[in-house]
Amino acid sequence: MIHRIALARAAPMRTPQGEDHNDYPALHLLRALAAICIFAGHWAEPYVTELFPQGQLAIDMFFMVEGFLAARMLAADPGAQASGALILARLRHIYPLYLFSLLLGFAVVAPYVYADAVGWSPSIWVHSLLAGAAFLPLETTLVHGSVYPLNPPSWAIILELIGFAALVFSSRSRPRFGAVMLWITGTIVLLACIAVWHDPNMGWRGERYWGGMPRMAFGFFGGALLYRLHRHSGVQSGPGWPAALLICGAFVAVQFLRVRLIAWPLVGVVLPLLVLAAARLDLHGWLGRLGNRAGSDALAIYLFGFPIMIGWRVLGAAAGIGPAFAGSPLGFALVLATIIAAAELWVWSADRIAPQKHAVPRRSPAPAG
Repeated sequence: MIHRIALARAAPMRTPQGEDHNDYPALHLLRALAAICIFAGHWAEPYVTELFPQGQLAIDMFFMVEGFLAARMLAADPGAQASGALILARLRHIYPLYLFSLLLGFAVVAPYVYADAVGWSPSIWVHSLLAGAAFLPLETTLVHGSVYPLNPPSWAIILELIGFAALVFSSRSRPRFGAVMLWITGTIVLLACIAVWHDPNMGWRGERYWGGMPRMAFGFFGGALLYRLHRHSGVQSGPGWPAALLICGAFVAVQFLRVRLIAWPLVGVVLPLLVLAAARLDLHGWLGRLGNRAGSDALAIYLFGFPIMIGWRVLGAAAGIGPAFAGSPLGFALVLATIIAAAELWVWSADRIAPQKHAVPRRSPAPAG
């Protein structure tokens, strides 16, 4: 253990606005897989009745892994920057990708606006762009009531930015109990909202938008607490690509379960256990490299999924391609390959425009708790 701490002191660390993708590759696999599952659920809506009966678990897993990684980043060098600087750095890291995905959604919706189809009009189109660019939810019946109709999954990223800011301030002001109190508060409010609304998949609709806040708190701050538990567990990281594949397979499998009453045990017990199990895996070889790559691509996959899917549907309709191909495994693979390629292109371009600098030395994490 002493040897590992000494190595941690000597190793370079990415600046806070980036991510250290060499840590927790299995968790990055889970995060990218969650983004793909979210896209798959949107893709399947016109073709398959409820592809994932427990589809809400994908965004909860995304929140949980993001919270784990955020807590890890804050613990790595607690005195590196002031709270405001950390939050601005995170915003600078996310906003260009967010804005580009919003503009992509703006472009692919243009044919609907031109044809005056499915409720789109020029005023709603422009209003959606301006509101989205300012992180403002928009009351609309478009896209099944989404509050960000040009890119509905954006709601989670925007609320997560609020969660990140709260985690940063709580880590600075109440390092022992700040994240715990945030998680407890979010959980209590979340249970109350679900009891009133009977809706475990809150957040993306206008009338449930602020219900997404306690849902984010439950997952994101829960992930931060899992990081603390992982640090103090004393469990050594171990190799295991079969275990990583088993964890990823289990995460996908639980989304197919059809019993609604098990939704809470799945998100409250199964997902945390999968996160903790993935965090202790030390992957090497091709799967380790894939995990590191997934860490770079996951957020872009999440934000590009919906607008690229809509773009393919517009092109398919213009080319006369029927739903038989669009709803086939081949059609799904084609759209998914386009999303992953776009994510890779974004990461490649971002690395060349603003390459990550290894300027902040890594310290041994300060004891938590």
